[in-house]
Amino acid sequence: MDKTPPAQASCVRSTPDAILDVTIALLAEVGTAGTTFDRIVERASLSSKRLITYHFGTRELLFGRVVERVGTAAEARIGPAVRSAPSWRAKLRAFIEGNVAFIRDEPASIAAVQSIMWASPAKVGEMVAGTVEVLAQIIALGQQAGSSGPSMHALPRRASGAPSMRRSR
Repeated sequence: MDKTPPAQASCVRSTPDAILDVTIALLAEVGTAGTTFDRIVERASLSSKRLITYHFGTRELLFGRVVERVGTAAEARIGPAVRSAPSWRAKLRAFIEGNVAFIRDEPASIAAVQSIMWASPAKVGEMVAGTVEVLAQIIALGQQAGSSGPSMHALPRRASGAPSMRRSR
């Protein structure tokens, strides 16, 4: 049984969210180089950097949680429309329109993730794997529905990084 007084419990639960909010804002404003624990402490009015390390460990893990949080938010906004769309074309439309709307509505989140990606190019594939997988599934549905052609069949390979078996002319 939790014996933490309610006021403290809500404060403790909100600290990681506050840290993530501030980290996203700083990443959008000053990039990864300028997003330091000192700046996060100052902007979030935290008592110590230890709160950041307690909740997130390292700066790299904190940035990973930022990517995870933004991805989760994007999926929550885009995913239901894609899943409920009746056809592969409607799914593709929902996917594209949902992504465009998320980018429009969440510029700081997008800038934060871009900043992290630019600083960690080796991890970009890992960061976008879920998005690529959804797009590849939609394209596969289109192929199964009879929408074919060389460009339609090449898209999943290009998206996954698999080599194409076709020779370029």
